[in-house]
Amino acid sequence: MFDCWPVHCSKDFRDWVAENCPCFELMYIPYGRTGDYQINDTHLHKPVKGAQTNEASAWHMRHLRKFRAQATVDKAKANGDAAKIALVDKELAAKLNRLMGIRILREQSPVWLRKSLESIVTVNAETGMNLIRKGWVSIV
Repeated sequence: MFDCWPVHCSKDFRDWVAENCPCFELMYIPYGRTGDYQINDTHLHKPVKGAQTNEASAWHMRHLRKFRAQATVDKAKANGDAAKIALVDKELAAKLNRLMGIRILREQSPVWLRKSLESIVTVNAETGMNLIRKGWVSIV
């Protein structure tokens, strides 16, 4: 079952499936009906991606605020010395670039993923269900 994403409906894709997977029968989910047929997309993948994005953004903003606060203090200590202020700005930019480096992001991504997975298994006090259960209940 595929959603009606244009690439899935293309002749090239259909021909590729026919040639490489002759036992497959292509079935398409109508527009706007993903939640009815692809529960993993709507009740697992989307919430996990959203929670992971929120975790990464919050982490980034915490560091950004900390670095900017330190830069403000350092600029005040510079007493208007343009060269020292320029150096503070340069150091701030370097810290922010390091923060977005692949090594640091690779180290942080498992933390963000763990927290995002916790968000889908946490039971909602109002419904008494986690997102996984809520998804399955919605299609029954």
